[in-house]
Amino acid sequence: GKGGLIDIDFVAQAGVLALAFSEPRVLAARGTLQQLLALNTTGWLPGHQLEALSSAHEAMTRCRHLTLLSRQPPSPPGSADQCAEICSSYLDEG
Repeated sequence: GKGGLIDIDFVAQAGVLALAFSEPRVLAARGTLQQLLALNTTGWLPGHQLEALSSAHEAMTRCRHLTLLSRQPPSPPGSADQCAEICSSYLDEG
């Protein structure tokens, strides 16, 4: 749904693509969490948004793994709305 893992991944990848020429060090980051950290070091992603997106990514990944193990329907973490708002702000820029 809106504000899910795919949105967080997309924001991280969009940031890497946007900065690849001017900040080539972001290309060394592997995985979403490392990409978010790299984007933060460039100033592209503010600290409070890094924290929100990282926390949401970890919670949703944990939820997804537990769902797969338990075969129960997923229940999104409470930070999904905040994550959706942050992701939308980056997606609306382009």
